[in-house]
Amino acid sequence: MNLQACRTAIVEALEGSGFNAYPYISGAQDIPFVAVGNVDEVEYLKDFAGSCMVSVKVWVFVDRVNDVASAQILEDALSTSSTSVYSKLRNIDTDAWRSLKILKAGPIGTSTFGTIPCLVLPIEIEIYSKKEQG
Repeated sequence: MNLQACRTAIVEALEGSGFNAYPYISGAQDIPFVAVGNVDEVEYLKDFAGSCMVSVKVWVFVDRVNDVASAQILEDALSTSSTSVYSKLRNIDTDAWRSLKILKAGPIGTSTFGTIPCLVLPIEIEIYSKKEQG
């Protein structure tokens, strides 16, 4: 599986979600943003030779100027509206993988990004590769 192609497909899909979208978390993002985190796990699937499953988190960051408003923005990101982060992830159409499964979101946490206090929401996903041709 080409993980860079997966990151690119996720970022391109999330560009219309109302958040700045990035393939990695670094120090140069503009808040609010979504970014693809580091790979948590790769599982090579014995029953489907040449296939694998990659676990990764998509992180949503919003500033904490107003905690209630910030929490509402994160909740909206999980709604089923067509522009939500959840819907954008669920509806990605790409050749980079066979399927993408959203496992869970949350809990909302706090962090500081640079000097900006933030609320942070992790969304856990699994990406299943197509069977490699060899």
